[in-house]
Amino acid sequence: MSTDPTKYKFNHSMLRIKDPKESVKFYEFLGMKQVKKLENPDAKFDLYFLAYDSPKAVSHDAHWSDREGIIELTHNYGTENDPNYKIANGNSEPGKGFGHVCVSVDNIQAACSRLEDAGYKFQKKLTDGRMRSIAFALDPDGYWVEIIAQNPVDKTEGVKETDVQTYRMNHTMIRIKDAEKSLAFYKDVMGMNLKRVSENKDANFNLYFLGYGPPAPDHSANGVNPVADREGLLELTWNYGTEKDKGFKYHDGNAEPQGFGHICVSVDDLDAACARFEEKKVSWKKRLTDGRMKNIAFVLDPDGYWIEVIQNEKLKQRANCTPKPKVLIPEKVSPDGLALLQASLDVHERKGLSPEDLLAIIGDYDALIVRSETRVTAALLAAGKRLKVVARAGVGVDNVDVQAATKHGIIVVNSPVGNINAAAEHTVALLMAVARNIGDACASLKAGKWERSRLVGVEVKGKTLAIVGLGKVGLTVARIANGLGMDIIAYDPYANPSLAAAASVELLPSLSELLTDADFLTLHTPLIASTKGMISAQELATMKRTARILNVARG
Repeated sequence: MSTDPTKYKFNHSMLRIKDPKESVKFYEFLGMKQVKKLENPDAKFDLYFLAYDSPKAVSHDAHWSDREGIIELTHNYGTENDPNYKIANGNSEPGKGFGHVCVSVDNIQAACSRLEDAGYKFQKKLTDGRMRSIAFALDPDGYWVEIIAQNPVDKTEGVKETDVQTYRMNHTMIRIKDAEKSLAFYKDVMGMNLKRVSENKDANFNLYFLGYGPPAPDHSANGVNPVADREGLLELTWNYGTEKDKGFKYHDGNAEPQGFGHICVSVDDLDAACARFEEKKVSWKKRLTDGRMKNIAFVLDPDGYWIEVIQNEKLKQRANCTPKPKVLIPEKVSPDGLALLQASLDVHERKGLSPEDLLAIIGDYDALIVRSETRVTAALLAAGKRLKVVARAGVGVDNVDVQAATKHGIIVVNSPVGNINAAAEHTVALLMAVARNIGDACASLKAGKWERSRLVGVEVKGKTLAIVGLGKVGLTVARIANGLGMDIIAYDPYANPSLAAAASVELLPSLSELLTDADFLTLHTPLIASTKGMISAQELATMKRTARILNVARG
């Protein structure tokens, strides 16, 4: 197990956002493309990863974990509708720490004009102040986006065109307290190398640009910033004297007020890299072994900024970190049941999906759990390219095309014991309701009538309860009915005689014989070819005129 820091990449910077539609739109306007999206509906947040991906981009068509210069936008559900929700952009107290992200462009005048024409605001326009070679645009949440030039400003003056395909996500800036400590950490521990230093002694601050990859030249051919065409740089801003103030501290962005969240480094071997960090005696926010998420770690830098560490999937697939199977649940299920599943599976509860929406996303899932509302059709099963199992949270599977599932090699399972007591108790509740005319009496009373003698009903003690289908539910109904003093008879050609006898149930050889003796008839069979139409007008004609029928069967 080994790791090579020269293969590390400064993968992304995370920013919390209020409204993903507006934020994604802004960064796409800057020429970026969404290269990955992670939806977490159970935890009520989504992650949007945006990067430059044109044929002219540095990381064109690369795997998202093998890139540099990604922006991760974190959206917590509902913030877009909260008028009081506001992001801390990192440039004012008490949230001062993170400063900005930076995009380098081919034509800074045209790029800034294009942003302004689109209605976006600026913290500093190109023409403001003495520094006429940089600008700061504001994204929808007020984060500062520095705009710098890849070409000399005097060479692009008057040129109206700008090509967003040539833009670069150049760097992320964070403020540091102690330059010596931070530089040592990012070089010795994180494996970065110093690309450029900008000393500003008159203004009492220095800028240090670090990153991975080859060293930067001292000068560029066109005379501009020699690292302007790079991606994935980290700018450390040090204001002189802060290292001497024991009480001085920058805000890491993760306590209130929140905004910036972390930077992220992808590594060649996650386990080995974390072991190396352990040897370097880093401070941890989350070790690889902490919690349920075994595929990420968080290191703390000297100022307490969070550094996420992830596996570069192009360099290695972690054998001991196989992704959890993804399970889709499009209906409401018990929270206790959800908790059991979430302990070992990647569970996505997506209630209210239309059939079209379900069909569109089923290909992303390994398992589907439904109740009775969702129709698992042949078309849905065909679209589920990863599906291995369809589970019915209940007994019947009549809403699942079992034949189509078998054709695609998909296992169909049910839970035959899950609702036994509930179904049996429901049956007895219905029995008492029809015996005492509860429904009619309720309607009569609401109509302003008092028909006590007509609706008094009958006692069930001593009456004959006839059960069709003496399975688990039927037997449970029989046991309860015994406690009510009823005589129990049943018809089921597959019934277990010993279980029937133990429940004081007399098994009859034919349905016709059962029907003639029944005072109450309750049905507990699945809807299959042999049971469809079992109780028709012909069967009803053989029963007592006073008999009451309960259909608690499926179908």
